[in-house]
Amino acid sequence: MEFYRLTIPIPTQPWRWIRFRITTVLLLVAIVAIALAWWSDRRRLTAALQLLQPTYAAWSVEQATGPPNTTRPGDIRTAWASATPDDQREWLLLEYEKAVALVAILVNETYNPGAVFRVTHAPRGEPEQILWEGTDPTPRTAGIGMSRLPVTADVRTNRIKVCIDSPAVPGWNEIDAVGLEFGDENGTQVIWAKRAEASSTYGQTQSDVVFISGPVEYRR
Repeated sequence: MEFYRLTIPIPTQPWRWIRFRITTVLLLVAIVAIALAWWSDRRRLTAALQLLQPTYAAWSVEQATGPPNTTRPGDIRTAWASATPDDQREWLLLEYEKAVALVAILVNETYNPGAVFRVTHAPRGEPEQILWEGTDPTPRTAGIGMSRLPVTADVRTNRIKVCIDSPAVPGWNEIDAVGLEFGDENGTQVIWAKRAEASSTYGQTQSDVVFISGPVEYRR
């Protein structure tokens, strides 16, 4: 019968083995410390950038600029609303960072949608040109919807006017964002408004807005 002996190799120079292990631990500690410092600096930078972002008044015309940020239906402060719900037809004039050859116009309607009936190219000092006119594709019964309005006119623009038949759709017809879709055979892109004006606005000054704890963000 043969017997096998279990042997444990002992390094001939154990101090080198110990030094290697200590170096590895120190390297891992340094990596973790660098990662924690990066994360802390990133959080501080994010907080500082947020402080630099403009704070727009609730339901003001500025709320219609930039990409969509109202993700659910309702009377929510991050969308534009006219001064009154149904007193008159309203319009929203939007400007973009560059002129593009339009494929379509995207209107993110977040409360009582279905009131958009016309969109025009509105160059400064020149007559307006109709880009789209018809029935809003977002149903009035929908809570929220992104209306895609196709444009067939050969027009390059960075300034459009969205016309809203407010009396025809009861309640505030709120719009969160308006995009210009453009592109070619390689695909399409969308840019969002940088500046906005309106026929009227419900926008409140910051002193008029009461902030309370919790997720409440409704008015009226």
